[in-house]
Amino acid sequence: MRPDRAQLSGDDAYRFRHLLIRDAAYDALPKATRADLHRRFAAWVEEHGRELVELDEILGYHLEQASRYLEELGHADPQLALAAGDRLAAAGRRALWRRDHRAAAGLLERSLLLTRPLRFDLHLELDLAAAEALTPRRAAVIAGAAAERAAAAGDVSGENLARIVSLSYTQQFERQPTDELEQLARATLPLLEDAADHDGLVRVWSIFGQDVANNRGRWADHADAAEQARRHARLAGQPSSGTFAALISGGIFGLEFALVLGPTPAGDALRRLDGTDAEAVVGTMRGWLLAMLDRVDEGRALALPAAQHLHELGYENGLWPLAEIEILAGNHEAAALHLQTFCDWLELREYYAFLSTYAPHLGRQLCALGRYEEAEPLARRGRDLSDPTDAVTEALWRQAKALVCAHRGEHGDAERLAREAISIIETTDGLRWQGDAHADLAAVLEAAGRGDEAAAELREALDRYERKEIIPFARRTRERLAALEAAPATRPAGR
Repeated sequence: MRPDRAQLSGDDAYRFRHLLIRDAAYDALPKATRADLHRRFAAWVEEHGRELVELDEILGYHLEQASRYLEELGHADPQLALAAGDRLAAAGRRALWRRDHRAAAGLLERSLLLTRPLRFDLHLELDLAAAEALTPRRAAVIAGAAAERAAAAGDVSGENLARIVSLSYTQQFERQPTDELEQLARATLPLLEDAADHDGLVRVWSIFGQDVANNRGRWADHADAAEQARRHARLAGQPSSGTFAALISGGIFGLEFALVLGPTPAGDALRRLDGTDAEAVVGTMRGWLLAMLDRVDEGRALALPAAQHLHELGYENGLWPLAEIEILAGNHEAAALHLQTFCDWLELREYYAFLSTYAPHLGRQLCALGRYEEAEPLARRGRDLSDPTDAVTEALWRQAKALVCAHRGEHGDAERLAREAISIIETTDGLRWQGDAHADLAAVLEAAGRGDEAAAELREALDRYERKEIIPFARRTRERLAALEAAPATRPAGR
């Protein structure tokens, strides 16, 4: 051995001249001696290394090794195994909160391998599912197995909670009725309240917002659910983003999405987000809101690095806000490129619930570029994947198909689809989506030579855009309206 630089100030350090020498010396030790050395070293590090950032990982590893060796010798120490598991769980949860999925999954799995034979920890199981969220099928299986363990233990609220989480992941790749999820969530919330299970309440309120309120286009309810999740996260001692920020929804329990997509005027929404933590997802949403307020360059400058950070973490959901910023800028080519890349990623990850929405949304952008033949299969993809309770998707695929039909001169089908889209989207509180639906019907009517009726729909669209404070859309709608009103009266097609 030779002297080396100490990691802890005030201590001496030594290093083997070669790793093979170290490994040979270690392998020569009896397992009982190894277990004792690992345990003693863990105790020494706990006393002297409190400033180490990786303290839980280090302690977890050495206690884990000690526990494994004792088990192999037939002298299992349950308390030692639990202590090791607790340290690994703490390290795994921190990795999850910073969205290091791979590290989180490894640490949490190791913790559960130590502790499962000794106790059932529902939240640790569900944290492991969250760490696997980028593979929703695996996450659903983990949560489903946790539900079975809770049922075997007679834990009704725990079983319900795990079933809710499993359903949430399953909805990403398989059409599931939202009614079942909503009923189960509403039945479980009071049980978790009675048990003061704040971690469970974070999960249920997050899912209620993202998978129920958001799915039905009730973004004011989504914002309320996000605030409930934030409140319980504080009570649970979680970071402001919380464990469920590791999901694709990201950010602050979906509050940022609810504010952008719902009825809150863009300026008010931006002010609310300015007071929140600077998550990358929030950065992309703030950029989108700035673009709504006609500050496109500022929005793009804020959203681009945030989207790049998400990309480095393994997410591509920063591409959607980038596409929206380009739509606001009138750059449909760039918007289509962002949406195409996003849809490819969703397809790869089997996030079919999201893909059902963004495929026809991409189709609408392709229609704006005159690429109608490419848009039609995207409308069909949205229709085939859609959950009938998903209001935005049900409207969007009809809008994309209506624009294609209008281009082909199939005016009757185009009008029927466009009006169906409006009747669906008007059940939501999404002013932007409502405005788009009326604007698309206006395009359909204008293609049929019905300028007066098209102008009436543009006035409806303008009302929605102005209430949401989407300044670029409002300006373009006024320009379209002025052009229609200035044009000479035309005879409706087919009359």
